[in-house]
Amino acid sequence: MTATAWSQPIIEPRKPKLTHEEFLSYSAMAAVAELRCENVMVSPGYVQGFLDATGLLDIQVPLHPDFSRYMAESEKETEAFCKLMLMSFFSAPDTHPKIAPLLIKKTPQ
Repeated sequence: MTATAWSQPIIEPRKPKLTHEEFLSYSAMAAVAELRCENVMVSPGYVQGFLDATGLLDIQVPLHPDFSRYMAESEKETEAFCKLMLMSFFSAPDTHPKIAPLLIKKTPQ
């Protein structure tokens, strides 16, 4: 006798580690970091997975109030902003994500 999909146990989806609001705020931070800082980029796989899982639209990130705030901060003090982003997103001294893998280091091409 073969098992069917109906006989398999139902696995409840896990809740994301970030709330929608936290995701939008961190995504805004990561998007500005990608624009202003060298050698980092937004992780497209993580972002797309979160958007697919939650139903959020990526258009919401630039519209989030934190995006404008981070843009203004980064224009004033780009170097300090980039250092803060690296400290916020990565555990020192390695490159493992600290918050969520929203911002990743670019690999040399």
